[in-house]
Amino acid sequence: MSKACFNRAFSISGILAGSVGTGGSPIALWVPSHEFPAKQARAFTMTLLLINAPIQILLMLLLTQTMTAEIFLLAGIMTPVIYLGAEIGVRIGNRFDKPMLTRIELFVLALVWLVAIF
Repeated sequence: MSKACFNRAFSISGILAGSVGTGGSPIALWVPSHEFPAKQARAFTMTLLLINAPIQILLMLLLTQTMTAEIFLLAGIMTPVIYLGAEIGVRIGNRFDKPMLTRIELFVLALVWLVAIF
């Protein structure tokens, strides 16, 4: 895949993350187009999320003043729930090969998009 496509996917991801709070879709569409093994693809997307989370929090604090103590506390309270879900998801995801992971990923994206539209 070309560098231009890489730049577009990640730029659009950043714009969506900053404007509507969810930038994962372009990345989720970019990853299957590469020859990453399933576990490496999942590791890449999770690492990308974790590395960029502090940057997003800082931007929210500095540029928009929308990151309140209440929101930060709620996010902290929900973190163990997310961790538990991720732990379960990792165990389930380890069973998928790359084609199955891609099909599930695209199905979930389509489902999320449909729910958002309707």
